[in-house]
Amino acid sequence: MLVAAVWLPSICPVRAEETANPVKVAVMGLKATAGIPPEFLESLVALIPEELERLGPFKAITTADINQMLAYENLKDQLGCTDVACLAEIGGALGVAYLISGNLTLVGDTYLLQLQLMDIVQARSAGRVAREYKGGPMGLLEEVRAATRLVVREVLAANSGNLWVRVSEEGANVELDGRIVGVSPLPPFSAGAGFHALEVQMEGFVVFRKDILIEPKRETVIDVELLPSGEYLRAYEKKAGFTRKLAWGGIVAGGVAVAVGVTLYFVGSASGNNLSDDIEIYNQSQVHDPAVNTDLHNRKQTLTDLNLATVLTTAVGLGLSGVGTYLFFAGDPPNRYQVEPTIVLSGSKGAVGIGIQGGF
Repeated sequence: MLVAAVWLPSICPVRAEETANPVKVAVMGLKATAGIPPEFLESLVALIPEELERLGPFKAITTADINQMLAYENLKDQLGCTDVACLAEIGGALGVAYLISGNLTLVGDTYLLQLQLMDIVQARSAGRVAREYKGGPMGLLEEVRAATRLVVREVLAANSGNLWVRVSEEGANVELDGRIVGVSPLPPFSAGAGFHALEVQMEGFVVFRKDILIEPKRETVIDVELLPSGEYLRAYEKKAGFTRKLAWGGIVAGGVAVAVGVTLYFVGSASGNNLSDDIEIYNQSQVHDPAVNTDLHNRKQTLTDLNLATVLTTAVGLGLSGVGTYLFFAGDPPNRYQVEPTIVLSGSKGAVGIGIQGGF
């Protein structure tokens, strides 16, 4: 049994024919053994062009295209052919570079899926894939997708480019054609040439969506500036503002403490000099008054306490200043997402206009 069809998926966000020099591929039907419902086989065949266009540089040929190029009934008579020359002749008539055909065999509870990629220009096989699968029919869906990716891997490698998505926020999910490719910051990665649907999303931010074009063997750089939602912005400004206040508080308090420590140092130095002079005078005197001796000892103890207070106050001040400085530079700036208005003056004879523009 043979289901003959050439399919074009309807879910592709950007039409593949809009790409520069897309690789045209005709997807022929799968030959299937008895026991495989025709409707289910048609669903499997439809997955092949869907997966091709998701990869990027490929364009599937529609049934309408075939009707314009060939007599459809004549084509159906030829679809039973399997040799290279026959398939190359059909592909040449369709104006495609490659043609995919295959077989699906059910033996017992094991499915054998075989896909063949035909290079129409060189009239040779450009790739073959054979995959065995045991399980329910629904598992064949992923098997068909995987086999499609494998059978065109060499062609895809020759028609791929690098994509570098530079996101303003860390931890954002980066999706290409509905599949997560990584989390920001993301290094450049290889992707099929052609149009793709790029989506970047992060909790608390507006989802970024854009259709992008990746050129073969070149690097495409996309800068993504995520905009915060109103709720996230309010929470961010509250937290960042509190952190900034703590930073300034630490810096100011630390500065005051250091100033007090410096003052205590000079007071202690002066007191120490006076104490040294009085001790020298006391030692040189002929009469040693016990009261004077006690006073000198008390002054010495007071000076020791003053020196300790100087060290502690200075250390605390430096610590507070260090913490405040760290919070200032490591903390999020409160005005990070504030709009900075730009005034643009424009005028003409008889009229003057003032415009205000803003951006994050």
